[in-house]
Order: sequence, then C-alpha cells, then structure tokens
Amino acid sequence: MKKLITTVLVAATGSALQAALPTVSNVTLSQNPDTRLVTITYTLTGDTPAIVTADICTNGVSVGAVGAVSGDINKMITPTGGTYTAYWQPRVDLPGIELDANTVNAKFTVWDRASPPDYMAVDLTVTNSRTFYPSADMVPGGVTNRLYKTDILLMRKIPAAGAEFIMGTPVNKNGAGRTELGRTTQELTPHAVLLTNNYYIGVYTLTIAQYRHVIQGLPYYCPFTNNNLPAGADVEALPLGNFQYYQWRTKSKANSEQPGPGDLTSCTVRWPQSGHEIVTTNGAWFANFRNITGLELDFPTEAQWEFACRAGSQNALYTGEELRYTAVTNLSIAEGVTIGTTITNITENGETVVTNIFKVFNLSTNLETIAWYAGNWHKDPNALRTLDGKLCPHEVGLLQPNAFGLYDMQGNVWEPCLDAMSNTAGNESNGAEEIEPVGAYKPTNCDARHLIRGGCFGDAAWGVRIGRRLSINNSTTAASTNLDQALDGAVNASANTGVRFACPAVIPIAVEGEVETIPTEGGNE
Repeated sequence: MKKLITTVLVAATGSALQAALPTVSNVTLSQNPDTRLVTITYTLTGDTPAIVTADICTNGVSVGAVGAVSGDINKMITPTGGTYTAYWQPRVDLPGIELDANTVNAKFTVWDRASPPDYMAVDLTVTNSRTFYPSADMVPGGVTNRLYKTDILLMRKIPAAGAEFIMGTPVNKNGAGRTELGRTTQELTPHAVLLTNNYYIGVYTLTIAQYRHVIQGLPYYCPFTNNNLPAGADVEALPLGNFQYYQWRTKSKANSEQPGPGDLTSCTVRWPQSGHEIVTTNGAWFANFRNITGLELDFPTEAQWEFACRAGSQNALYTGEELRYTAVTNLSIAEGVTIGTTITNITENGETVVTNIFKVFNLSTNLETIAWYAGNWHKDPNALRTLDGKLCPHEVGLLQPNAFGLYDMQGNVWEPCLDAMSNTAGNESNGAEEIEPVGAYKPTNCDARHLIRGGCFGDAAWGVRIGRRLSINNSTTAASTNLDQALDGAVNASANTGVRFACPAVIPIAVEGEVETIPTEGGNE
C-alpha cells in the first residue's frame, strides 16, 4: 500500500444542542498501487454522535463530488474511540488521472446533528441509509442525477432559523399600494412571519419510482398505468399523483373523519393539535416512509412551503420577477378571443401544437423557464398524454431551480401543506405578524380542507404565482372548484397534486445502522 497523506485539515460545526463535538485524529490515506483504491482511516473521539464529512483535495483544490466513496464517511457516526474506515476509488471520480502522494490531502468536518450539512441523501432501497454533503457541488453525480429522482430522496436544508419574510401577496387597499397581477381573494394578506427552526425539504416532489420503493403498487385509479399510456412511456421520474390526503396520515378514511359536526373526539390525528403524529397501525404511507428513512417526514407547513419557494423573492416568481403576460393572439388564436373561451386547438407558426383544448389560457414571457404550466407543457418533447387524451405532469427537475436549489416549486403539480383552509375562499391572515405559524384554523370536522400551493401543469400563468392558494378535501385530490382550471377537460385531475416531503433539520440520535458494501482491495470501479 502506498501512503498518500501525512497531514489532515479538520473543521467542526456546532450548536447549542451538544456541549462538545467529537474530534478527528490519526488520519491516514493509503492507496493500492494496482487497483488505485484509497483506504482512509481515522479515529473519532467523543461522547455524542456526529456527522463526519470529508473533502478530498489535490494540490489544495477540492476534487468536488466524490461519488465512489463508501464506509464511515459522509454520515452520522457514534464515537467508540476505535478506528473508522472509508474507501475511495479515484479511478471512478478522476478517470485517467494519476495522483501524486505529495499533493493529496483531506479536509474533515464534524457536524452537530442539529446543524447538519446542507444536503441529505436518503436511499429508499435500504433502511436508515442517510448520507450528507456540505453543498450542491459535493453531491455525487450532481443534484440532477436521475438517481435522485428514482432511488434516492435528496433533501435541502432551508436556513430558516431566525429568518423573517413577508408572507402573502400585495393587495392595494385604499390606494396604499399595488396589487399583484393575477391575485385572488384566497391569497393571504401580506404579513411578517418569523421562522424559528431550520428544516429539510425535498429538492424534488416525490416521484413514482420513489413511492414504489417504499409502497408496493400505485394509488388507486392512477392514470399512469400501462394500458393508459403509449407503449414504452417512461413515468418513473414523474411526480406521484392520485392520492387522498388522509392516506398519508391515517390510511383509513374512518380514522380521519368524525361522526357529527362539532365533535372532534374521534379525529385520530389532526394538525396542529396532534403535531406530526400519524396513525401507525393501518399502513399510513408516512409510517412506511418514516420506517425506512428514520426521519419524521411530513408535509411542510404553509409558511415553510412559502419561505422555501420564495428563496428570498418577494415577487410573483422565485426569480425575483413579477409575472409578465403575452397576448393570446401570439398563438394564432383569432383576435377578440378572451380568456375562458372554449376552443378546439391552438397553432403556433401554422403548426397545431395543442388539440382538444377546452379553454384559452393566458401566457407569460418569463415563466416557462422555471415552471410547467398550460402555456409550455407541449414544448417538452417528452411530454406525455394518456391514451384518453389527458395531459400528464412532466419529469421533475427539468427547469430552472430557485435560489435554494429546489425544482418545480412553481407549476408541474400542486403540493399539499399541513395547514387547513377555513373554506374554499379562505384568507386566514389579518396582516398581523406571526411566529412559526402552524395554521391555527380549527376545522369543525376532521375532514377539513387542506392547503395546496404552487399551481400545476394545467394552470394558466397567473395560477402558478408563488402566493396562489387552493385547497383539497381530506378525501379527494381535486382542487377546490372556486377557481377554474385553465384546461378543464384536458388535465389529469388525479395527477395534478404531488407530495414534497419536509422534516426537521435535526438528525435522530438513534444509531444509523447503515449496511454498506465495502470494496475489497481488489477494487471496484
């Protein structure tokens, strides 16, 4: 074995949760001259579990995303005072590059479990397999790698602790300000919100492949079935659709409803009164996902969703821009046709691009790079229609992310929040400041309407603004009908609502128990 390193850089990040972090010492890197497999050993000394990450550098420059690494690195470790071992295969990460023993070193970072790294990757094919990366550049394969849309749940830490933002959309009252273009009465009165805790949220909405890893089959009446799609259609990276809200938290509808108005005693779990509690005895889907990940996965609160979506923007789009519209006549629709008019097709440059459209939708000149909506779904060459002519959502992660690196927060599919909506035209804000709001509205029955945010692939441009709100009934996926869908008869109503997971940014102390295949010295490329 050829020794590569004699010095190591060590950093630490801490919080008030733990008094002292473990320390790394006695680091060695050695390489098999035949296979080039690098073995990394170190000692971790301390009393509390911590996350240990390492950045391998050559000539002082980070190698970046190190995908061919395994063993005791980029995960939470419980110190024993013994030696920990990891393996790196540079033949995979740096093909064709020979390493100079004098130019390679490693920077170890020890992270408090309450101050974890920015990215957490959760392998849904095994139990309790979580790896951590300090930045998007360090995520193996890059965040857009298809693995994070099929096998691995990739989550981004949102720096919300102590953050204040304005929630809601501008509305002109007595001439005192502007009204956001497209604003509806369902949207919140602008008000200051102070968040108190960091949290993780999915980089993508949950996909069909990810759901299948944890729960066998698909929800009932799912439009993505072999007999309802063209032959060979790839749906694995499409957002999961066609679920009912209660299936995630209670599984059985009987556990989410109550016998009479005003009697909530039989509501088994109810947010926020029951917190993140779920029914675990009937196969609620959150129970399955929590069991395999070891995380308290749930829907985000509405405030968490909006803060994550805005990513610093106070305007209609997460790019920081206001929505800009273009005339419907740009699509060769006869002049004089207005929004809401029934038509049969739309042409562009003389070529029919959309058929059997039921309503004219408005378009935007600055939306289509960030959101799938009714005006651009057909521009994706891989866009799917079912055999009965319904539109389908798009593969996740194809458009521009927001400043937090989150994809499809606007458009593609609606995303449920924990909070209830007082009614189909609710605006629960009076403009007063809130601290870590949890949706204080108390429904009169357990089958309350729950908020959905973000708009969907069938909405007009105004319908996918950050501040737009709608609701779904506890026992259906259909959005409330007080606002028309832009493409009423052409959209898969059962496929227009997806799921984006959130969880606390505090890693459970339970021993990880990752079972990982360790390369032998024979080398795995």
